Amino acid sequence: MLRTTILTALAMAALTFPVAADSIETEEAKMIEAFAQALGGEDDALAPHLADSAVYMPSTGGRFEGAESIARSLSDFPDVADFTAKIDDRVPLGEGHTLFIGTYSVTLPPEMGGATLPGEYVLVAEHTPDGMKLLRHVAFPARGVER
Repeated sequence: MLRTTILTALAMAALTFPVAADSIETEEAKMIEAFAQALGGEDDALAPHLADSAVYMPSTGGRFEGAESIARSLSDFPDVADFTAKIDDRVPLGEGHTLFIGTYSVTLPPEMGGATLPGEYVLVAEHTPDGMKLLRHVAFPARGVER
């Protein structure tokens, strides 16, 4: 009984202990790279980084729920020539969740004119034993930029 109590207490402490900053940065980099791969033609690249209840709302419009719907939305969009993203702010939400606020740029393929379009995003992620999982992602055109 005492052994079970101690093991339970240790397990709970491990679950609530903050994740090391370097591993969080690694998880953030993995998610950004997965977005780049998915937008570049590897439509399922984002799937391992999605929570079961993930919702994706790209700046082009629409609401896509779940990994299959999100992958389909990415496959319907022409593969981009380049994608970069930057995290500007991180807001801890408690219970292992973080709100990310950032900027991105997408370079369209040559057949679409090759323009580079800036944008902004907000993303809510959950930190799980399997890594960071996207719960909600909303992207929108950069404020103050003429289109």
